[in-house]
Amino acid sequence: MTGVLFALFLSAPADATLAARFLPEALPIGQRAVIVGPYVESIDREIRIEGLAESLRVEEAQTRDLLELKAGQDNVRVEVERTAQGGLRVISIGPGPTDAKIFAEEFARIDPSDAEGLLALGSLVRRREAKGTADLAGIRSRIVESLIARAGAETGSLDRRFGILSGLATSIGDDASLQALARFASDHPTHPRARQILADHGYVLVKGTWRSTAEHKQAMGYVLDGHEWVPRREFLFRRRIRDLSGSSGDPLSRRLTKEIYERYAKSGQVVTGMNRAEIVLAWGWPDGVHRRAVAGTTYEQWVYADRYVYLRAGLAAATERSDGSAMDPPPPAAPGAPNSANDAAQGLRGRSTDSPSPPPSRSAPAPGG
Repeated sequence: MTGVLFALFLSAPADATLAARFLPEALPIGQRAVIVGPYVESIDREIRIEGLAESLRVEEAQTRDLLELKAGQDNVRVEVERTAQGGLRVISIGPGPTDAKIFAEEFARIDPSDAEGLLALGSLVRRREAKGTADLAGIRSRIVESLIARAGAETGSLDRRFGILSGLATSIGDDASLQALARFASDHPTHPRARQILADHGYVLVKGTWRSTAEHKQAMGYVLDGHEWVPRREFLFRRRIRDLSGSSGDPLSRRLTKEIYERYAKSGQVVTGMNRAEIVLAWGWPDGVHRRAVAGTTYEQWVYADRYVYLRAGLAAATERSDGSAMDPPPPAAPGAPNSANDAAQGLRGRSTDSPSPPPSRSAPAPGG
């Protein structure tokens, strides 16, 4: 009986530590082998597997087995045999194990002290992640943790420790890898190569501590809006404009009587539909005003010490605290009174009410009183 060898093709042969257990070209005539690797494509019954130099030709009946495989996404498991003519004959073909399983098995085979092997595996995992075909965050984290522990064990050699951490930062480059190198650089501030690698990845040195761009920006009060870091005030203004410009229903209007708006203003409350004079009466003059025109509508952000009021087309549309949290709406109308106060309070959430309601009765106490 012919023996069956196992070959795991994870990448191109350039990754020496991850090379197949044998080379198919060296497979003796009549010897069989199992090849597992990413399924690249199939053209006229010729299939290509990533990491395998030669393509494989399948029989007509075997093409049905390819229908359940997605080129560029799935792994394939192929049993082959070396023919007398020197080629590889496909014995069977089918779905292979998932990337997560393949890498987990490979990780288990590598000795924890083999930093080079772990780095090569981590680099390969990162490249597979970049293709977006599999979620490998779990196995990548295990590899990174193992390498950080390995670096920590290198207490007698600073260069060896740096070599592992710099390899992590350059070949894997996730947050945990860069943070590990940042801690090393903070402990050894004169190490030029560590400083350079961190600078290349956008890290900055702040009072003796290396911080990522995100950490530094967040410490300065910036917020990421899409791909742009902006001050928190600007981020909140943009977010509110998106909310207000996307709201449905009738355009914002004065839904209460002038008398009711003045009652709210004199009690220090800002409600939906107030004009600028009423807002000033309620909260005083703002510390600053920012305006922006979007699709023909002017939006304003009035800045106070600890809160903002947003205007759309000159009328109050929403309020919020300066940290972005919601403010408590004005108190509802007194029992038995109509719901105009409730309508105004609902409007403070950034959307206009569907229809105005009658104003509170004169016998009801003033809001906020």
